Amino acid sequence: MAEGLARHLYSKDHVILSAGAMGSYVHRLAIETLAEMGIDISRQQSKPVSTMVSQSIDLIVTLCQEEVCPGPLRHVRQLHWPLRDPSSAIGLEAEKNNFRLIRGELVERLNH
Repeated sequence: MAEGLARHLYSKDHVILSAGAMGSYVHRLAIETLAEMGIDISRQQSKPVSTMVSQSIDLIVTLCQEEVCPGPLRHVRQLHWPLRDPSSAIGLEAEKNNFRLIRGELVERLNH
């Protein structure tokens, strides 16, 4: 969600990349939650941070709270936003609400 929101909020002059400690899948509720804002992330892919080592990176934002948080790749400015995993809720409605809450937190932080 962070990648899709950042791409939506920032100019095309910025290169936005997203990765995790390991590759996974893009959660269907993440896709649905951003679609509510008119943002299509259905073609995004979850990538492991190891695929970023050859990239020129100016800023790393980590979002991990309970899960494994990748360490810095180099001497790069880093922000840590410890946001809970929105899929941790039990029940579909609670999970959807979590995704919307995290979306709101990301929008607020990305706009500052």
